[in-house]
Amino acid sequence: MEENEIDKFYFYSSYAKPICKLNHNEAGQVIKAMCAFIFNDKEPSEKTLPKAKALFYLLYEQLDEAKKKKAKAAKRGVEHFTFTKALAKFFEALDDVQAGLLIKQCSNYVFGTPPLEESETTQVDEYFELIKPMLDKTLKQRENAKRHNENRKKPKITLEKIRNDFKEIRGNLNPDNDILKGVDLNKLYAFIKENEDIRTQSMYSIVDLYRQESGL
Repeated sequence: MEENEIDKFYFYSSYAKPICKLNHNEAGQVIKAMCAFIFNDKEPSEKTLPKAKALFYLLYEQLDEAKKKKAKAAKRGVEHFTFTKALAKFFEALDDVQAGLLIKQCSNYVFGTPPLEESETTQVDEYFELIKPMLDKTLKQRENAKRHNENRKKPKITLEKIRNDFKEIRGNLNPDNDILKGVDLNKLYAFIKENEDIRTQSMYSIVDLYRQESGL
């Protein structure tokens, strides 16, 4: 691959939503035009339908940025899937209607855009099944990133925080106390939060009760 040649771009939900409002023929022409522009530096021909051409030029600036490789990573926090050069060639081999149906089915699967009719999905099901593993990989990465971000936002649970948040609890525990071995403080915190009646007991007794309830 040449140094400046691009081998993929990110297909965002902001592309999918307007594309899915077009008829199948127009939608197929738009996705093909996007791929031809990014990977082959070609713009829509005179045969491109007016609505397809209009949407392409509305997206032109974003696509041009992707083509020039200014966007080396996907926009943070924006739903997307990776559109490879090989996938572009796959779409190019389909007729416009099939390409439109397929991009709509992919968009529904990843972004939740309006679903196709069953009679429409059957026309591209075999193609979609070939692409689905790639989409599943994107969804898994998105879920992992979401989980990572949620974990980063969660306050760190310590014995001190438990004592500060539940002031009724009596006594303290040394973090090295054997009774805390194997105890997840996040789960202990949730346990205390859910069981208001135990908060007047000592910290040791509460941890002991938690261990019994959790089978530790």
